[in-house]
Parts: sequence; C-alpha cells; structure tokens
Amino acid sequence: MTNAKSVINAILMDTVSVICNQLYWIYMTNALSVSVKGMGKAIRRYREEAGITQERLAELVDISTNHLGAIEREVKTPTMETFVKLLNVLGAEPNEVLKEVIPLTRMEHTSVVEGKLERLTPKKQESVLRMLDVIIEEMMK
Repeated sequence: MTNAKSVINAILMDTVSVICNQLYWIYMTNALSVSVKGMGKAIRRYREEAGITQERLAELVDISTNHLGAIEREVKTPTMETFVKLLNVLGAEPNEVLKEVIPLTRMEHTSVVEGKLERLTPKKQESVLRMLDVIIEEMMK
C-alpha cells in the first residue's frame, strides 16, 4: 500500500507542476506583470555568452535598451512575444532557459509521468486520468 501512496503522491505532484507551468504561460501570454525570478539573469548570461551587447540585442528584438536592461535586472518580465524573440536571437532553447527558472525536479517528474503514459494505449491512458481525477477529488475533501 505504501508503494501505491508513493505513486499517487508522485502523480499529484506532477499534475500540480503541470498546472503551475500552464498558469505561468497564461500569465506570460497575456503580458501580465509577473515576477519570474531568474529569467532575466538567464537571458543576460545567454546574451553575454553569445558576445552580444545589450544595444545590439535590443535592436534585433525591437525593444529599447532600457527595456532589455530592466528585463535582465528582473525589474520587468518580458511578454511571451519578446521572450520568444530573445531566445531566437540568442539561439537559446526555452527549456534550457526555463530550467533555471522552474526547478528541474518538477520538469523531470512531468517527463517521467509523460513517459509512463506514452507506453499505455489511449484507452488505458484515459483510465489512468480518470483514476487521477478520483484521487484528486478525494484529496480535496
């Protein structure tokens, strides 16, 4: 029974992680003011590694140097559009940048669950998801 509880807890943690990540991207897509600690520092590091000045990167992404500086200092959070442009110019992968912002263990848990579900038939995947719904419902009581 302890093993079953461990599996259930792992699935619940993964589900919460996925929901948190989806909420984050909803905020980013809507360009709401969200503080994401570490994103600006990661962008700065990638820019410096690429040997690009703030002025040049701002020009390539079509934002002001002041705005880029505020993003790198984490005073402002980039919109999804700006974030994607920055990563494209820097040749950085979103997962690599976000690994520095979102704890890796959450991403690893999500990958483990996805991998396990992918091995199942679609019908069995649906069964697992229904069981997960019941478990979550019970835990919310």
